[in-house]
Amino acid sequence: MATQNVRWLLDLVLGTAYAVLVPVAVLALGAAGGVRAALALPFVLFVPGYAFLAAVYPARWSGSTAGGVESDPVGGQAGHDLGGNTGLDGIAPGERLLLSVVASAALVALLALVVNFSPFGVRSASVYVAVSAFTVACFAVALVRRAGKPTDRRSGVPVRGALNEVAGQFTVHSSALLAAEDGRPTSRREVALNLLVAVAVLSVVAGAAFAYAAPTGDQQFTEFYLVGENETGEYTVNAVPSSLDAGEQRTVSPTVTNQEDTAREYTVVAELQRVSRGDGEVSVQATHRLDTMTTEAAPGETARVDHQVGPLDGGSDYRVVYLLYVGDPPQNPSRENAHRSVRLWLDVPDGGGGS
Repeated sequence: MATQNVRWLLDLVLGTAYAVLVPVAVLALGAAGGVRAALALPFVLFVPGYAFLAAVYPARWSGSTAGGVESDPVGGQAGHDLGGNTGLDGIAPGERLLLSVVASAALVALLALVVNFSPFGVRSASVYVAVSAFTVACFAVALVRRAGKPTDRRSGVPVRGALNEVAGQFTVHSSALLAAEDGRPTSRREVALNLLVAVAVLSVVAGAAFAYAAPTGDQQFTEFYLVGENETGEYTVNAVPSSLDAGEQRTVSPTVTNQEDTAREYTVVAELQRVSRGDGEVSVQATHRLDTMTTEAAPGETARVDHQVGPLDGGSDYRVVYLLYVGDPPQNPSRENAHRSVRLWLDVPDGGGGS
């Protein structure tokens, strides 16, 4: 009895701990490369679906049924389901494992879609948190539903049953000895088809692992752009000024989004250029280095620094150039040696401002 009590709780406890610890290891501790792939792939490809199925099917599979009489593959005894249940609240161990992979793919895609329409957007951190929260919630529902079942009907870690179920799919069985609804193969052709399906699933998982553990350089980049604060306190690109009154000051916020697989320290160099325009050309009359700012961002995170622009003399055109560097900047910063750069054009009319 003690073993049964542990068995129906073990997968829920381990699954919940795993769902909580993976985001901590990846986002807070910065696990990367092969370690990150080993942690994250089951987190995305198996655990959410397993938690969902645990919540939907809280009872242990009882094998084939007929007229309400169920055969128990664990105890070898038959029992009557007083609730009239025909086994729909339990699924075979092998089916549970296979459906966990399929359900995980669908659920993670759905969660990513929901997160995309949230204020957080699709970022590594937001997806990890969403998957973790959903998985923990499903395990909590599974705990409540399993606790409402009789002890001998509670689902749990089906290690032996799952292995036997999987092995049975690759062995030819006599049709005369199988029940009508038993799905185990009865010919070599069916075994071959099962092998092809298994190879296909393993190939998909292996391909996903390789792509996750060894991303190409094109998949890693840094976004760099300018935002400003509007009247409601939101930071948007529409709030970036295009003109200033003489003597006016405005705050502009260079913003960095780290889409690489490791945390980065960034330096932003701000330069003010007085320019003149004519005949479709721009000439720089004077350049002045305004400020040097530093920030850092974890993978998938966005960092912002505030910079005061102005006061400027009226009657001239100005261009503020923001140069982004990973780490320390060189002695002579320029657009040519910057990691990223963005320019802000400002028109300062003569005699503007005072109201």
